[in-house]
Amino acid sequence: MDGSAPRYSSEASGATQPQRACDLRSHDGICRLTDSIVRVSDIAAFDLVYLEPASPAALECFRLRAIGLTAAPIKDPTCLRYTTVSDLERTAGTVEQAARPIPVDMIISSSASLSLLIERLEHAEFYFVYHDTGISAIVTRSDLQQPIVGMAVLGYIVGLEQALGVLIVDRLGPQWPDKLGAGARQTVESIYLERKRHGLELGLLDCLSLSHRLNLAGRDPGLLSDLGFKTKNAYEATFVTPTIKMRNMIAHGSGLLASAADPVIPIRHYSILRSVVRRAAELADAAVSRSGRRSNLQYTGSVITGLDRADE
Repeated sequence: MDGSAPRYSSEASGATQPQRACDLRSHDGICRLTDSIVRVSDIAAFDLVYLEPASPAALECFRLRAIGLTAAPIKDPTCLRYTTVSDLERTAGTVEQAARPIPVDMIISSSASLSLLIERLEHAEFYFVYHDTGISAIVTRSDLQQPIVGMAVLGYIVGLEQALGVLIVDRLGPQWPDKLGAGARQTVESIYLERKRHGLELGLLDCLSLSHRLNLAGRDPGLLSDLGFKTKNAYEATFVTPTIKMRNMIAHGSGLLASAADPVIPIRHYSILRSVVRRAAELADAAVSRSGRRSNLQYTGSVITGLDRADE
């Protein structure tokens, strides 16, 4: 093998490839796949607790607190009313007196994407889930701690790393390793040589960590602007630091919301992350289209020759 990666289009062999909803060989296609993996129905709690209208408000308030719920629908033919623990606390009579209509903007479809749900949970603590013929579940910010949500977020971060790999070479050129600090470059080259000893067909670019890729991307003002950042300081403070912290928390089993005391902060950062990843994917696909090569660009030139000789 010469280390080069396959092209986007199939070789002229006459083979017919199966059709997919999105091109999984493109960076944008990977983003679309990540978007479609998790739906509201995958994380919502369908074992709803219904409150009897005639039940004492104080009793139901105690029951909801005991099971950790902040809201519940009222049991009636339409199931279009609900109440909250706060409303029950302020009510001296029955649940009926604390009932209120469920607003349309507090209902989300069970088939809605995880991304839409997370964006909406920035503005409200919970939503009622419409499934089949009516309200069948409730989904809260706490549900974002489920492992499947963390897996989806990691999918975006992996997509970001791949897209940045293309953009680093595209924007910084073949001498991009010169932009690494001395310590980082030594680390990356050591990883490359170790992997080469084990016969892995990888380039130096494949040995970059997430931190390396984010830092290299920050070396090009034009790329930062294309990704939506006005300054390098803003990029590092609002994206690099929280992204690395979020990745580390999820990777070590702490979940999406563990990176800050206020759950709104990681929820808001998820939306920022998704937006940047989509921009990076579009830019990377455009760069690949211009060069006619796949995204796994290899580190070539005199430096890699020197590394290879040092390993002989």
